[in-house]
Amino acid sequence: MVATLVDVARMAQVSTMTVSRVINNKDLVGEATYQRVMEAVEALSYVPNSAARSLVSRQNKAIAVLIASVVNPYYGLVMEGIENVAEANGYSVLLINANQQEKYPSCIDNVISRGVSGFISSHLNLHQAHIDKLLKHGIKCVLIDNEQDLDGIASIKSDHRFGASVAVEHLIGLGHRRIGLIHGNLGMNLKDDDHGKEEKYSFNLWRLRYEGFIATVRKHGLHIPQDYIIQSDASIEANVNSGMLAMDRLMDLPSPPTAVYAGNDLFAIGALNAVLHRGLRVPRDYSIIGHGGIDATKYTFPVLTCVKQPRFEIGCHAATMVIDLIEGNTREGQPPVFEVIRPSLVPGGSTGSIA
Repeated sequence: MVATLVDVARMAQVSTMTVSRVINNKDLVGEATYQRVMEAVEALSYVPNSAARSLVSRQNKAIAVLIASVVNPYYGLVMEGIENVAEANGYSVLLINANQQEKYPSCIDNVISRGVSGFISSHLNLHQAHIDKLLKHGIKCVLIDNEQDLDGIASIKSDHRFGASVAVEHLIGLGHRRIGLIHGNLGMNLKDDDHGKEEKYSFNLWRLRYEGFIATVRKHGLHIPQDYIIQSDASIEANVNSGMLAMDRLMDLPSPPTAVYAGNDLFAIGALNAVLHRGLRVPRDYSIIGHGGIDATKYTFPVLTCVKQPRFEIGCHAATMVIDLIEGNTREGQPPVFEVIRPSLVPGGSTGSIA
């Protein structure tokens, strides 16, 4: 049951006007009264919500989408897929930016306050408490590539291990045996003998792609020196520059790799620029492959070979899943849907046979 202003007032033993003043910062109230009201707000998980009645009756056909960065080009097609399915079913879409984990609680409160019926998150580290708060307010949830698997929540995951394996198999098929890796921060120490005992990871996506890379080179009996693996800053502001710096380090090695798998397309674009900046050529001197399939890969020179994630399809699937939950199109007691979607290789001009 969704808590109301009256519920808060009753628990705090004050008038509804006093609750309103505390919440809206109107007038001054005594410290003791303020504390009682805020404790009641927290205990009842109350969020000021002008659309509460529409939430309960499902009259507000809206879906909130929480993403890690509105400037990351990865999300464009994901959002297009969500919006296409939502519009076809009479739903509107609310986009919320959650570029810092510290913002998650306020973002969740924002979602609740909008009176939406459904919620989709993409590439975040939401915890069970975040989702439980949404469920308590009757909001149906679907997670895309959440770092943690949460109990009873429908989710879609990209097969990142498989995608990395596709990239490495492509390079090996072209004759490359010295293959470098540019990756986001794994939050772990790499060792030359076994490439690391797992300690902790900053983001699951990087761990899975790293594991796919290592498993594939091992399958082919290849030895990848520790200095062939560069962990870089994967923040959207630093991505391309990080790729350039990492590629410079690889090219400066006494025996550099002949090919590089970049953990995302922006790293790959940076690596490509670093090679061209030295007056060298891709793929004659170095082969480079990215991961993601963002639109920018079509406009590099040469066109970037990449592992393409079906971002539009992921968005469509997520929207369909959450609408099915909202409209009761799933059988009672049916386990939540858990989908794994595999990426595919998109050949370009940035990879070639070893000379």
